[in-house]
Amino acid sequence: MEVANNNKLPFIGMELIKIGKQLKTCVHRKTTNKGLLLHYRSHVDARYKRSLLMTMLNRAHCLSSSPDLFAEECDNLKGIFLKLKYPENLINSTITRFIESRNQQQVRDVQANAPVRIILPFKDQRSADVVRSKTAVRSWKENKQRSASSVYKQENFRRHQSSRGQTLVYKSAMRCLQIQM
Repeated sequence: MEVANNNKLPFIGMELIKIGKQLKTCVHRKTTNKGLLLHYRSHVDARYKRSLLMTMLNRAHCLSSSPDLFAEECDNLKGIFLKLKYPENLINSTITRFIESRNQQQVRDVQANAPVRIILPFKDQRSADVVRSKTAVRSWKENKQRSASSVYKQENFRRHQSSRGQTLVYKSAMRCLQIQM
């Protein structure tokens, strides 16, 4: 069982630091850690080497509770990977890209919470009536193809004269169309 020492408690790969009434977290390495990771000159694809660096950066970012602790951990990682003969420009560019990608994700998260506004063009009421009549005729043709005898009689019919002189018949419960040519 681990015991707190100087208000620091190691816990599952991270260190809990108590400062006043606040808790901060950072990456914890045991004193027996030798920093043995994948050497750069080993016979492994370059993508695995870059992925190892990205994984360690992601771990540091997730476990660090403040940007200062994350920057400190980035310096530690840079030292570890330099000992493993990783090129310094690869390390620096990977760290820079990681930080930029995190900043872009934070901007996207802020934008995702903003209301979405869509501007829809509207010409005039006459155009809307033409579109409505075309959709009514189209739906009638589809219904006519499904069943030839789909005209029902009822007392409460409402008749509407369309722009082309066709009579559309609506039923209160079920919508049926009858076009008189």
